[in-house]
Amino acid sequence: MKIKRCLILAGSVGLCVILINLSSFPNVRNTEDDTNNDKQKKRDINVRENSLDKHIVETNSTNRYLIYHCDGRSSCGGWTDRLKGIVTGYILSTLTNRKFGIRITDIPCNLSSIIQPNTINWDYNLALKNSSISKHFYVGSTPFYKNIKEMDFNMEFKKPIVFFRTNLDHVDGLKQNKLYSTQLSWMKHLSRDQVYAKIVKELFTLAPDSQKLMDTFMKTALPSEKHKLVCAHVRRGRNPTVPNDSQVRVSDEDVLRVWKFLRHYNNPDIYRIFFTSDSESDVTHARNLFPDQMVENKGQVIHFEKASGQKNCEGFRKVLVDQQILMKCDVLMISFSGFSRMAAYVRAKDEDTFCLLRNHTGIIPCKPSVMKELYHVMG
Repeated sequence: MKIKRCLILAGSVGLCVILINLSSFPNVRNTEDDTNNDKQKKRDINVRENSLDKHIVETNSTNRYLIYHCDGRSSCGGWTDRLKGIVTGYILSTLTNRKFGIRITDIPCNLSSIIQPNTINWDYNLALKNSSISKHFYVGSTPFYKNIKEMDFNMEFKKPIVFFRTNLDHVDGLKQNKLYSTQLSWMKHLSRDQVYAKIVKELFTLAPDSQKLMDTFMKTALPSEKHKLVCAHVRRGRNPTVPNDSQVRVSDEDVLRVWKFLRHYNNPDIYRIFFTSDSESDVTHARNLFPDQMVENKGQVIHFEKASGQKNCEGFRKVLVDQQILMKCDVLMISFSGFSRMAAYVRAKDEDTFCLLRNHTGIIPCKPSVMKELYHVMG
């Protein structure tokens, strides 16, 4: 259930944000999913049991906030770039004893109408005084990426309200930061993909309209217990569907390899095929190649940051539902894209996971824990 709350700071002007109340997150010493501050008191909250641990929360209230902030005035990246920033921001908020918020206003609807809290409440209203805000935006920042392992964030974040943004993967750097070794001890025996999986699953679940799309899709994709869902994601990059993308990532020859890969699962009595791409042409081709097996989450193909002018959120909803589908596949092939890489992290399976290589040499079995190195990325 979403709980609306308006917190007013003296002399404030209206500025609406989405907040995550840290009282809903587990303490770092008792969880593998979320970090929290050492000043625990007031109450314990039981959080759902999952595959790695059962969480107990102890926390206190605070008037300080770290808010993942994206208003469209400068680059935020696609949805997965934002997820990486959200996860990093949440961890930093716990290290500095702040409540965590998300403010994404460059889409034509409230984020919580697409994806909403899972085991915590994070849909709050907050009015802020502009003079109490500092902005810390590190999108594409190599210095921040290199220095995070040594930074003292209590010194870095001095104002009560911090607007924060990044799009890179900072989990490894944070694990190396000796200033917070105790608070981050929960990460010690987890690989980066497990850290992302734990936090993302605790933060988000599909909103009702999105869940309806998901349920309808899964009924078609898995009509019986014997059926398996084979998924492939191809991020073409710049192509006629998304002409303003920054680069071409996947070649025509790469796509031919994908079709060959999918033909290994050509028994319609067992396998259904979900092919998603930023190229409408490739989706049409897949539909023609696998007419008896193809299952689709139909809708307009968009990129979160390259879809200016959208009048509704259905394209954005499709993006998030597509990623959720990839998280549930029996067989998953990813490409050079954070979108399917994050899905592989949350899916959390080494078996039946494959990578279309960035160097255009083929498709190989791969594990989520090594995907960052395999694709030579900082994000």
